[in-house]
Amino acid sequence: MIGLLAAVALLLAFLAYAPKLNKNGISVQYSGDTENKETRVIHKGDFSIQAPQGWATSENFPGVLMMISNAGEIVEDPAAKKAGLKSYFTVGYDSMEGRKWEEYVDNIKVEGKIAVPNLSFKPDRKIKINDREATILEADGQQDDLKMKILVALIPDKDNGAWNIVFNMPIEKWPEYEDVFNETINSFQAK
Repeated sequence: MIGLLAAVALLLAFLAYAPKLNKNGISVQYSGDTENKETRVIHKGDFSIQAPQGWATSENFPGVLMMISNAGEIVEDPAAKKAGLKSYFTVGYDSMEGRKWEEYVDNIKVEGKIAVPNLSFKPDRKIKINDREATILEADGQQDDLKMKILVALIPDKDNGAWNIVFNMPIEKWPEYEDVFNETINSFQAK
């Protein structure tokens, strides 16, 4: 649960400051981690994912395995500009703590509403990501004048855990990034 909660909490952290890219665009690496600049596929620990064109890995926050942001993004929304919010996504891993899948998904929504009280979830979507059943959560939220879109791909793991890919963006960017979200989550592979 810590990974997803940390990812949702990142939204709040972004309200304080924008992510800083390392000079080479790579966050702290584990042994064997690689990033192929041509294909944009990042191999990190037990997973790999393809970064969207022009996005780069950023410094991680505690509880998050990887963070990728669109540092060059031009944001028009005044509240998002003021907050320094640019679109980003994180990859994390949670223990389901012995819960059944639907209980876990429902708990994620409850925890999300604790982090962002006026978060409004749309109906869950079920999809397959590389032969794994997954649940997609889509929510809109607002903090002060800042309107945001949060998308979460929850992918069960064989060890009673769940991978989570969390996208946060100013709501104005959703039409531009809907395809990016789908391409990115479909590129996810876990060992």
